[in-house]
Amino acid sequence: MRTSRPIKMMKLWGQSPNGKKKSAIWSDFKEMKDANGIVKIACIHCMRMYTKSKTAATTQLHWHLQSCTNYLKAKADKSKDGLLQTQLAFGSSSIDPTICPSLYVGKFDMEKMKESVAHWIMMHEHPFSIVEEDGFNMMQRRGMPKWQGMTRNTAKTYCINVYESEKKKLKSLLKNINKISLTTDCWKSKNQKIEYMVITGHWIDESWQLQKRVLNFVHIPPPRRGLEIANAIWRCLEDWGIESKICTISVDNASANDATIDNLKIYVKNKRRLLCDGRLFHVRCCAHILNLIAQDGLSEIKNIVDVIRDSVEYVQRSDARLKIFFEIVKQLNLPDKKLDDECRMRWNSTYKMLATAIKFKDVFPRFADREPHYDICPSAED
Repeated sequence: MRTSRPIKMMKLWGQSPNGKKKSAIWSDFKEMKDANGIVKIACIHCMRMYTKSKTAATTQLHWHLQSCTNYLKAKADKSKDGLLQTQLAFGSSSIDPTICPSLYVGKFDMEKMKESVAHWIMMHEHPFSIVEEDGFNMMQRRGMPKWQGMTRNTAKTYCINVYESEKKKLKSLLKNINKISLTTDCWKSKNQKIEYMVITGHWIDESWQLQKRVLNFVHIPPPRRGLEIANAIWRCLEDWGIESKICTISVDNASANDATIDNLKIYVKNKRRLLCDGRLFHVRCCAHILNLIAQDGLSEIKNIVDVIRDSVEYVQRSDARLKIFFEIVKQLNLPDKKLDDECRMRWNSTYKMLATAIKFKDVFPRFADREPHYDICPSAED
């Protein structure tokens, strides 16, 4: 019997005195009154109604589910490709988003999971092949039985898709920014011997918070002259649609950058009027200036720095030498602290190397006594 007239819900029929259902079938049916006030049993999927049985028999209801189109479709959707795996998820707190006060039944979405894997790969610089490792897939299936494996090519595709998606979001955000300042630098990779350039955008958002995003990380082919670098920066600005929003650009205090800035200033002036007619456009990196000052001072003690640097490198070049060195450290009751490496282009790393080495000034002579090939021991005067 079907009716389109208003109906009223009642207490679920087919329950034991303590309120518990006698059969799982009752999760798909409920007790209702029809327009005439007669109690009926209705399917929650199609709302077809049946006469209430005095014996609470459920055979007729089971037969109905086998032919109920809505029920069969819902059941098929839940099992399709295993993408609706039921899982427990944490609900967020309206007071504090870091607090998870409750659990709710969530759904496993394979597409979202693959996107999350892509984010994880890029955030931690994992190789694409990690998704094919047995340990990774074993871990995934332990937590998500419906997990489907993915190949390295699939991982690469998802990483590219995530990148393009995030780029669209950032481009939309930059449309509402009035002024953007840039920082840029070039360097050569140690292993590949390839020159790279990175461009970072900085701006103040509506909440007066400083924001920054990497806008480009690109290989600069030779010749890497000022004009070529300026053209590469300008192409990046055009790609993001911010060529008319540039306020300042900060680069290292090197004469080679002057040609780059001069060419770039001409491009920007054609798009907008620069602050103070461009006198503030070129900002020389204060950290680089400080490094040049410190390096100039260190040149006065270059011979001493070279001896200590060579000594540290000699000790660290062999596990056997390190073992001997720290055996002496232990004998002298000195703090068990490792030797610091140095990046010669950074004055602060040179300082850390010297500050650590001076704590071991009594160790190096004793190390020379036990290591016959060590002939660069710093003197007491050093």
